[in-house]
Parts: sequence; C-alpha cells; structure tokens
Amino acid sequence: MKIRITSVLVLLMAGTVFLFSCNGPGKGSKNDKGKDSTSEKGGSKDTTAGGTSSSDTSGGKNAVKGTTEAPVMKDRMYNDVARLLAGLPQEKGSSLDSFEKTPGWKSHAANFNRSWASITKKRLGPMATWGSKELSDINADGNDMFYPFSGPDFMNAYTFFPDAKTYRMLALEPAGFLPNVDKFSKEELNIYLNSVQKDLNDIFVLSFFITKAMHKDLVHGTVNGALPLISIFIVRTGNTILNIERIRIDKDGKIVSMPNDSTVKALNAGVKITFKPKDKEEARTVYYFSSDISDAGLEKNPGMSTYLNNLGPQNSYLKSASYLLHYDHFSKFRNLMLDKSDHILQDDAGIAYRFFKKDIWDIQLYGKWVKPIPLFHKMEQPDLKEAYHTDSANVRPIPFSIGYNFSSKDTPVLILANKKKKK
Repeated sequence: MKIRITSVLVLLMAGTVFLFSCNGPGKGSKNDKGKDSTSEKGGSKDTTAGGTSSSDTSGGKNAVKGTTEAPVMKDRMYNDVARLLAGLPQEKGSSLDSFEKTPGWKSHAANFNRSWASITKKRLGPMATWGSKELSDINADGNDMFYPFSGPDFMNAYTFFPDAKTYRMLALEPAGFLPNVDKFSKEELNIYLNSVQKDLNDIFVLSFFITKAMHKDLVHGTVNGALPLISIFIVRTGNTILNIERIRIDKDGKIVSMPNDSTVKALNAGVKITFKPKDKEEARTVYYFSSDISDAGLEKNPGMSTYLNNLGPQNSYLKSASYLLHYDHFSKFRNLMLDKSDHILQDDAGIAYRFFKKDIWDIQLYGKWVKPIPLFHKMEQPDLKEAYHTDSANVRPIPFSIGYNFSSKDTPVLILANKKKKK
C-alpha cells in the first residue's frame, strides 16, 4: 500500500484528534450531562448520573440491514464473523463460507491482505521484534495490560504486549455489536466491508485513530461501535475469539453482566472478549469500556473511579493521547496511572515528562527528540528535550515510527518508564 501524505494533511488530521480527542481538551464532555440506566433485563438499575454513556445502537443513513440489531451469537459465530470482516478464510464447518465466493468479499480480502502485509513489514513486524527484546522482562511479569484513550486499537497493544493475560481498554466510543452478517444480502455485505476498510484506513496509515472520524464512523456510520474493529484485530493477530459478553461497571465499581441483546444506554457499558492465542491453551481476556475519564467525568462516576482504584499492578501504554494527561483537568486519572502502573510505554503525548519523579521512576528514552507537530507546538517539553540531549549516549534506537510524528524522517520520541522496586 503506497502512502503519500503531505504535511498539510498531517496537520489537519492531528487537528481533528486534538479538537475531538477521546475526552476532549476542555473540562468535561457534552455527553456528561445525561443520566444513563441499564437494561431492564439485566442486573440492578444503576442510577449514577453523568459520565459518557455507551449507546449500542447504530444510526446513520448508510447503515445496512442487520447493524441496528443486537445479534445473539453462540459458539463459533463470533470468531467466524470476525474472520469474515478481517478478510480471512472461514475455518472448516463455518456457516458463513458461502460469502467467500462473492466478488465483494474476495476483493475485500485481497485489499486487506495487501494492507496488512504492508503495515506488518513497515511497522508491526519491527515493533514486535523490538518489543521481544526491550519489553521481554515486562511481558514476563504477569501484569495486566492497560490502554486508556485506546479507541478500538487492540492491534498496537497486542504487538507490544503479546503475553498479557488481561487487556483493559478505555475510550469514549461505544462498544457496539458485531453485525448479523447471515442476514446480509451480497450488496449489504459489500457496503459493510467497504466501511470496515474506510474505518481502518487511519490506523493503517497514521498508526492511530482520529477520534472525530471514529465518532462519525462508529457511532453514526455503518460499523457499529468499537467491537467489530477490536474483533478484526484479534483474529488478524493470530488469535481465536471464544466468547463475547456485554458488561458494565456498576455504581460500586463491580463488573456486572448485561443481556447480549441489550441496546439501551448504560453507564460504563462495555464488552468482555475471551480469546485464545494460536498454539496456546490458556485463554486471554479483553475488557473494553466506554467512559469519560477526565476529572469532571470521574467525579460524576464513582463506579468507574472505584473500579480503577481497585486495579492491581498494570503495564500501561499511551499513544497519540492529545497530551490530555498534561492538563490539570486530567490530574486524577494521571495520578491513578502513575500509582497503578509498574511500567508505562508512551510517546510524548502521554504523561508529561515532568510528572515522572526521579526517586520513583527509571526512564529509558528511545528514538530521537522531535518537537510536536505544529498544532501542538505549545506542548513542547523543554525538560524532555534536554533529557534527550544530555543523555544521548543512553538513548536507544527504534526501528519503527509511531504516533503523531509517524511521518518524520527520524524515529520519534518513545519513552519507557519503569517504576523502581521498593527496597
């Protein structure tokens, strides 16, 4: 996949990330105003007000038949649907194998294979090789993996942290549903597959999702929520989906089940995806929750605050986070991450360098100091720049480019913060 991107396009794309970031640059969010309730079918009613709710309904005039329904899938269907959307052939016994004969799916599979081969060669392969060396001890420590401001990006998290037993992802986008593809006509399937390719273009080209585009595509478009894209990444990275459950975090900070066919709003709604890596017997788990984690959002949402504060040690990852954790109105979540994380891998748009206290953290710098893109010029960190210059002999190279400066001729800033062990 040949990619040509001008600096103007990069600036515009980064601008949309800043203006429509996962929790917004302002204090709070428009979505903080409403009250959410759970389905009458599932669990006790959660009357906690505020926060960003997850509305598992798809709007949009371009939605195809089946995307607005909540599928009740059993057994292998979750994995079969994910493989169909990912352009992977069906496994023996699938009821969806007839779709593979359609010209639309064949074209989708060919395009997806080309794109996947390209990003594997240019980015994912080098990332995995680098991670197998630089993150080997971290991946062996048994900690859960934590990825806030993630959107549906399981791909990069799994590439860096392939051995985590549990992955926790947080974003504003609703979880949504896998489509009822068995109800699709060939034309409807083509529409959906074309939407999948469009929705994945940003992360394939830029290495991150643009949140304004995500809101348009995953809330009001054909692809319903983050779940379809997360599922695609799970199977494309060589895993098999075993089960998908709808869940939420209640007002006491506990994970409770929701009916799999529930389409009503619920505070802290999400999904639990169980999957198995190839050639391994032990199952892994992905938790994805839709929630506002700004100070204002957490203040209105004691259930999420309790849940996060009850987490054990985490290996955390931050990428293209719009510098939100630099701001005072994200101080609660920033402090929580610093408290709960044993290791934090991030670019310069994550936690500001000044918040890593030297008596608590050992910092390893990678790549080369590159100033923020023009839109974020005010977020330049003089202390981080100085650290790259004064500690240049210890700065290690990276064989890939990622984050807002993905198009830089020099590999950009990458920071690995390791919490010092208590004596």
